[in-house]
Amino acid sequence: MAGLCEGDNEPSGSLKAFLIINHLLTYNEVRIQDGKTTSAPIVQTNGILQGDPISTLLFNLVTTDITSIIQNPAVVMYLYADGIVISWRNRGELQAIMDRLEEYAEDNSLTVNTSKTVKIVFRRGGKIAAGDKIIYKGEELKVVNSFNYLGITLQTTVTSFRNHIEINSSHQEYIRH
Repeated sequence: MAGLCEGDNEPSGSLKAFLIINHLLTYNEVRIQDGKTTSAPIVQTNGILQGDPISTLLFNLVTTDITSIIQNPAVVMYLYADGIVISWRNRGELQAIMDRLEEYAEDNSLTVNTSKTVKIVFRRGGKIAAGDKIIYKGEELKVVNSFNYLGITLQTTVTSFRNHIEINSSHQEYIRH
């Protein structure tokens, strides 16, 4: 990080943090190792390295006011690390939140990873109504029957953790052998 803190006019406090973060976001070199050789440096100029612990900090700094898009006490937003979960009681409430989320993302130059954005409907059985669709940026959200959140496999029938138990018991069998 040469050049960030040189001379008598060394930045301090939040300016120094800003300069360090700016440097991390503008230039990274990655090398790939396969056990025998190491690649030449690959320059990454967009974003940060996957798994870098600073991603959570940056996500929290950029989205400090995201809960302001919720203007309904029946809708709850859970934020953890660099992910968001939205809980609601009816489709109209969620669609209004998704519309505000789209506007919030555009206003703050953020991109929602739509390939990771899914909808799970918790119910006692039966099918999801044909008109029960949630749209984000003109595309219908994919409906899933189970979803892993913070290590727990959630499924449509909330009273059953069968999928979670099966997945975790298969991991234990693998670890034992």
